[in-house]
Amino acid sequence: MVQQFHDSVYAIVQNDGEYFQHFPVGNGVKQGCVVAPTPRLQAKTKVHEAIASDFLFADDCALNASTQADMQRSIDLFTRACDDFGLTISTNKTEVLHQPAPSTVTLSRSINIDEEVTFRIAKASTAFGRLKQKVWKGRGLRLDTSLKVYRAAILPSLFYACETRTVYTRHIAFHVRCHKTWLRVKWQDNVSDTEVLQRAKMESIHAILMCPQLRRAGHVHRMDYGRFPKRLLYG
Repeated sequence: MVQQFHDSVYAIVQNDGEYFQHFPVGNGVKQGCVVAPTPRLQAKTKVHEAIASDFLFADDCALNASTQADMQRSIDLFTRACDDFGLTISTNKTEVLHQPAPSTVTLSRSINIDEEVTFRIAKASTAFGRLKQKVWKGRGLRLDTSLKVYRAAILPSLFYACETRTVYTRHIAFHVRCHKTWLRVKWQDNVSDTEVLQRAKMESIHAILMCPQLRRAGHVHRMDYGRFPKRLLYG
């Protein structure tokens, strides 16, 4: 069925209501078609480069490099490959993304996620602060209403792309501190963190983080072994 999307395909041009004679399409793929990069995972080799190359679109491609020289070399190689297949690179649609962006802290290249955790907590803290007067210190809001706002506005910023993340002490401290704020619990009250979460009817950070991680693991586990995410997980 997938092969039929590419073989024996005919196209027709319409101009101001007039149809021209149809003609065969000998190469290329349908614009926006989700099956355009047809996988070729029948190879028995275990070379990862051969598998990852199947995820390149014929009309859309992303090149990664660590330095400007490496990027230029990748572009030169990609240009020669496109010439061999009769493809043309559109310079008007080509964009260069620099990571990390100047004067910002996002993803790090180290072996830990300290910078990412700090960045996510800062984002969540900003969102929490904007709602401080209207929600957390506002009068007349029920407990379950504040809890729904916290789940909808704060937790997504704190746990963005958390499926492969571990729990940090800073996560726990921020989580409990937020609940102490809208429950109006002071440190002089000598209330434990467990009791604070019980009063707020909120799960612990470990339980919250476990849900998306188990959900993602379940999706990957149910995939066929030929799928790239499952090979990465079980590799």
